[in-house]
Amino acid sequence: MSKITLIGTMHKEIGKCNEAALYNIFEAINPDVIFEETTPYTAMLIYKFGIEPQFPEQKAIQKYIAHHRTENIPIDTLERPQRS
Repeated sequence: MSKITLIGTMHKEIGKCNEAALYNIFEAINPDVIFEETTPYTAMLIYKFGIEPQFPEQKAIQKYIAHHRTENIPIDTLERPQRS
């Protein structure tokens, strides 16, 4: 049977909710796949072209998948609205 671990994060570092702590969780559970709340376009910019991530979870995922064979799947289909 497959095991699913759901990790909730904030889009900013608050106390123990930070890039290093999330990276350590990834190391401990060694996921086969990560479903990430980001758009396919943003994922491409970060993970394929190496654009600096904005959020702690993106930074932790970028660091983790650079050293592990883990599939990262973006699951957000809505682009963020442009500021005027």
